[in-house]
Amino acid sequence: MDKTSVVQSLKVVVSKLTRFVGDVTFCKALFFIKNRRAINLDNPVSFSEKLYWLKLFGGLEHYSKYVDKVAVKDYVRSKQLESILIPTLAVYDCAEEFSLNSLPSRFVLKLNNASGYNLVVTDKTKFSEAQLRKMIAKWLKIDFYLITREQQYKPIKNQVIAEEFVEFGAEKALLDYKVYCFHGKPHMIQVISERSGFDQQHTYYDTDWNLLNLSRKEYPAGKAVSKPEKLSDMLYYAELLAPDFPFCRVDFYLVDNKVLFGEITFIPANANLNFLPASKDVRLASLIRFQNLL
Repeated sequence: MDKTSVVQSLKVVVSKLTRFVGDVTFCKALFFIKNRRAINLDNPVSFSEKLYWLKLFGGLEHYSKYVDKVAVKDYVRSKQLESILIPTLAVYDCAEEFSLNSLPSRFVLKLNNASGYNLVVTDKTKFSEAQLRKMIAKWLKIDFYLITREQQYKPIKNQVIAEEFVEFGAEKALLDYKVYCFHGKPHMIQVISERSGFDQQHTYYDTDWNLLNLSRKEYPAGKAVSKPEKLSDMLYYAELLAPDFPFCRVDFYLVDNKVLFGEITFIPANANLNFLPASKDVRLASLIRFQNLL
């Protein structure tokens, strides 16, 4: 079992042990464990505190369709952006519906209402149908809301989605472009490279592609990357998909100079992220305004 699977299993165990603990108490305890200080929910200042506030009091239960990997595709289509969607091959409500023979040699499996539950299959002959059905059955039992206490996941029915495998050529890694939007406006782009489980490198840019002196303490800064030719398209798509949210992150891939939609997330890293230097963390947090939510 790899490190990612071990961490996921531990989180499931903890979620079952704490299922009767209220969301506020759970989140206060988690924040303290992560930061070694009490959270200030009455007057949140840091980026992490603002995200915790949104997680608990931001009405995220109304945002379920945007984080459901099946339903969000209808939302993207409603914005006339079907061309940026990765095609869906199948959707499974139960493990017995899965048929390995019906899928191409390469595909990707994802749990529709969770982060980190995905499997990239580059050669299906290396898997048996029974093996993948067992994994799907396990995924369908996951209650991601109990793991994170993110309200947007609570109403979603578990499904597993099979998508086309995206061929990204001879690049060492597929770059992940994450557009941070505040009240519907793109403000910053995070680029993740060397993405392999816990081995990641992050760089940050403003919307004019100026490299920012910003990092997360959990990950090393990566090497600067060239401004993507489709940057203006990504920013345009992000603004279309994030019209009224106090904060969200819209993720894209760029493959053969074509923009592909990844996901929309409202609480990155389950709110447990701290930007450095601290002054810039506070500056980012100040962009999240609560006036219309209180």
